[in-house]
Amino acid sequence: MTVDGLTPETAYTVRLYNGEKQRGSKSFTTIADLNGATLVRPGDDFLTMIEEAQDGEVFALFGGTHVIADVDAEGKAGAAKVSKSIVIKGIYPTNVPIVKGRFEILDGASLEINQIILDGVDNSTTDQAFNFKTAGVTYPKFLVENSEIRNFGKGVYYVNVATTINKIEFNNTLIHDIVCDGGDMFDCRKGRINELNFIDCTMYNSCAARDFIRMDDASSLGGTPTITVDKCTIDGCANGGKRLLYVRYVGNIIVWKNNLVTNTGAVWSNQSKTGVPEFSNNAYFNCTKLNVLDGADAGKTNLFIDETGKAVEDPKFKDSKKGDFTIGNEDVSKLKVGASRWYK
Repeated sequence: MTVDGLTPETAYTVRLYNGEKQRGSKSFTTIADLNGATLVRPGDDFLTMIEEAQDGEVFALFGGTHVIADVDAEGKAGAAKVSKSIVIKGIYPTNVPIVKGRFEILDGASLEINQIILDGVDNSTTDQAFNFKTAGVTYPKFLVENSEIRNFGKGVYYVNVATTINKIEFNNTLIHDIVCDGGDMFDCRKGRINELNFIDCTMYNSCAARDFIRMDDASSLGGTPTITVDKCTIDGCANGGKRLLYVRYVGNIIVWKNNLVTNTGAVWSNQSKTGVPEFSNNAYFNCTKLNVLDGADAGKTNLFIDETGKAVEDPKFKDSKKGDFTIGNEDVSKLKVGASRWYK
């Protein structure tokens, strides 16, 4: 039997019935839309393809390993300079391509990544996975979805120039083993991010001695940054007692809802400029400092807590060391907190 009329890059579930009784089902995702796309195979000069891209070009990658740039003599990951708005996506959801290296984003270019594993070559890179390099421009959007970012030594993204990014969003993405040696995990120092979203993501084993989300005060650029963290599983991040929200951009708005946070010694924030988040339906396990409200010592304290949050018993993750956060505790699962991929 052939089923036609399906949309590319779309999740479907097919159910088999005998009369009115269901006998089986199969879920799958259709392959990428290749219409007009530039096909990329392992071994192609992907670095040159990116740096010579036309504005709006779509790169569709076959499964296998794609090297952005060969590592240097010290074994550090190379970088591709993105100066045109491009899309990079995997073709087959059952054979997700691995891209080794990192990106420098220039001249107000947009970058969209879908169904890619981005690997920092065993933490050897001395830079972040994504570094916005051009001041005085506006970047329309930076989107990562259905992907995995892993093994970077310094951080995920970095904005250390006076620039504006209209939207940064991570959706249905695994982010892990980000050491954060010399930088914070999601790190904006001099720029403005109008809208920063983390939706249905899983972040774990990262930024042990650094802050989770950092946004310094660049309010001279204007605007009201909005940060949304929704349906995320966050395990073992900022575990050395740093802040989950090191946000100092005046007038920020933060929404923190439907999240499961586990196994961290982090505090929320000790910064008076951090807006008290709009908290809703969050759960916490082994996060004792997140529940401590003490404004006496601004260097070591929480200035707010999630008063509506639930302290839960051990979620009984299936195998957190291997990145499997399937929830074994039915009481936690019923709350529908954390990334949807881990619901029973």
